[in-house]
Amino acid sequence: MTNNGIVTDKTITKNVIFLLDGFTMNGNRILVGTIRSYLYAVNMLYKEKGFVQTFENDSDSDAVQ
Repeated sequence: MTNNGIVTDKTITKNVIFLLDGFTMNGNRILVGTIRSYLYAVNMLYKEKGFVQTFENDSDSDAVQ
């Protein structure tokens, strides 16, 4: 966990892409709404820790585009 938004964005974006491409533990597809919920949970954790919230809906993050 880092307060560097660039590092966080790159790391989480790669994970989101893997999930959207079907690279999951059991091979099941994950719906976009589920991934959106994951990003919301990441934001809440970062907010709780006082870190930069990378995945605001209006952010420039590649993950939310």
